Amino acid sequence: MRLTELPHFFSQYYEMRGVIDFHVFEDVEALDEDVCLEAIATSVPGLDREKLRAISCRPVNAQTPFGDWYDINKGALIRRGTWGTEDGRTLENPVLTDLDGLSISGGGVELPDPGSGGQFAYAFVNPPYGLGASPKEVQRVFDSVRRFLLPPDTVHQIFDWSDPRLPEAAEYFRAGMEWWGVFLFVVFVPEFQRLVVISASTAD
Repeated sequence: MRLTELPHFFSQYYEMRGVIDFHVFEDVEALDEDVCLEAIATSVPGLDREKLRAISCRPVNAQTPFGDWYDINKGALIRRGTWGTEDGRTLENPVLTDLDGLSISGGGVELPDPGSGGQFAYAFVNPPYGLGASPKEVQRVFDSVRRFLLPPDTVHQIFDWSDPRLPEAAEYFRAGMEWWGVFLFVVFVPEFQRLVVISASTAD
């Protein structure tokens, strides 16, 4: 059963211009490839299941999907890159909340290759036009989403379907291949019988 009303922090994420799509299914008793494909087909418009089946996926642990824009030890989002501040400092990969109140004068970062896998934190925090919220608010909403996806002290099954060939399976993924990226994950929490399809693809 697909949930039509998600917890309020998802609405907060979209209000700050987040671009990741979350589709939540409950009463999922067990997970296999067909269950994954059915849920993804319900979530991604125009999906060709057989082409996606041919692309296949990678089972990953609970750390892998977050990627380089999240410090798992600190539990903190990172703004990857080298950044100069108006008061003359240079910051390397600063923790996002450390930027609260700072004025960035310039800098840059090399973006992940589209479809390379993982990098959920990058997709969350770095949409093409930026998030319209303070770093502390972004971190707070991210923490709420992360706890929902991967509740503490529960077993998780996570599959990363991200791949440069995703546009072959659905037109939805073509925009993100221009430069920003394409993302497709399935997260299953057996204890809650909850499956979440996470997808993203956009351009400026």
